[in-house]
Amino acid sequence: MCYLDVHTHRLATDPQVVSIVSTLVQPMGEEMQETPYRSFGIHPCRIEEDGEAQWELLRQYVELPSCVAIGEAGLDRMAACSMERQVLLFERQARLAEEFGKPLIIHCVRAWEELIACRKAIRPKQPWLIHGFRGKAPLADQLLRQGFYLSLGYYFQPEAARQMWPERLFLETDVAEASIQVVYERVAEALSIDLRALRDQIQRNSVILRLKNTTFAANYPQ
Repeated sequence: MCYLDVHTHRLATDPQVVSIVSTLVQPMGEEMQETPYRSFGIHPCRIEEDGEAQWELLRQYVELPSCVAIGEAGLDRMAACSMERQVLLFERQARLAEEFGKPLIIHCVRAWEELIACRKAIRPKQPWLIHGFRGKAPLADQLLRQGFYLSLGYYFQPEAARQMWPERLFLETDVAEASIQVVYERVAEALSIDLRALRDQIQRNSVILRLKNTTFAANYPQ
């Protein structure tokens, strides 16, 4: 049984786990250990100066074979960077995702109106996936009606999970110590479904990621 961890900052060591490793784009860079799948993005809390140096690096990283998504990009009212600059860089990353045909993985904190406004302005064809969603069911419903996918980690609202089940749900570990298997077990229990049913549905949902050479590519038309 394979498990998809759609957003993590750790390399997978379990052969049953397929992970998309989030890599923050910074001028000093970071040593990147080999892993099949990565996302690259400019995090709103890690924007340095005007973000232009990071943008130039991101333009290079997006062409790496391991790059399967852009992000985590986003908007965060707790970040030091101005919202104006955050929106500018977020929209540029969203358009980059459109240019290269890759999903956009999103970090959002207390900026839902701005995020929805960006989506309406860009009208993306590529999937937008909000990671680490902890909001309540009404917010989940609002975002789902706008066309977002949502990813849950160890902590989540069961009512919100039911809103996104089955077609719009993903699971992740982010920086948590808990394994992705534990996250699956918690969500399966909250949904009152069999663990295998959850695994199989997320495999079907993963078609938007176009992960090649893995179980999760089975439903994607090559």
